[in-house]
Amino acid sequence: MMKRADASLLSVRDLTMEFRGLKALSRLDMNVMSGKVNGLIGPNGAGKTTLFNVISGFLKPQEGRILFEDRNLAGLRPHEICRLGIVRTFQIVKVFPELSVLKNVMIGSFNRHKNNKQSQEVSEKVLEMVGLAGKKNRLASSLTLSGRKRLELARALATEPALLLLDETMAGLNPTEGEEMLSVIHEINRSGVTIFMIEHMMNIMMSVCEHIVVLNYGEKIAEGNPGEISKDRRVIEAYLGEEFTVA
Repeated sequence: MMKRADASLLSVRDLTMEFRGLKALSRLDMNVMSGKVNGLIGPNGAGKTTLFNVISGFLKPQEGRILFEDRNLAGLRPHEICRLGIVRTFQIVKVFPELSVLKNVMIGSFNRHKNNKQSQEVSEKVLEMVGLAGKKNRLASSLTLSGRKRLELARALATEPALLLLDETMAGLNPTEGEEMLSVIHEINRSGVTIFMIEHMMNIMMSVCEHIVVLNYGEKIAEGNPGEISKDRRVIEAYLGEEFTVA
């Protein structure tokens, strides 16, 4: 059964993650809304990447639940979570440089398709979506940073996720490349994939996201639409520095 557009696809409840006594996440409650572009913001060290690592199974939380379509993911391994429909990208792009662009993407598609022909068909469709179809036979090492970021997106999409976690996908891109990447993200979302993204550029987050969660020292200090977030006094004091005008 499909989720309503205003329903939560993923819910975090009482989530706690500690490193040597330091709480990176503390009794965190938050939601990722189905069908939307969701954002995660906060100062450096707020716990954003830690949250992504816990959701995707790279870290096991000390306490709490991660409910994805009513199933608790806490304690599952990354490949199990990927099979259920959640995949992520990383701040530092990781591709297989000596493989072709197409073969890089096919590695992701093998999550659901063991047949080479099916895998290639899915991969070529995804490469078309991210604008790399014309470079499918090139080595991944020949791509620019923007191209490698698109390739990582394509490989993630080839797993056919319901929820895509994007960790600073636009970091290091120039303004033109950033605008092009935003268009790709919108296209992915329109195709039916829910997005949960971390970015530090507030103009981008406020313009593209429909639902935003704000962390500070591992605690949620706000959650809501961009208009609500931009006027929240706690967010202004902890992160924005001044009230942000939403266009």
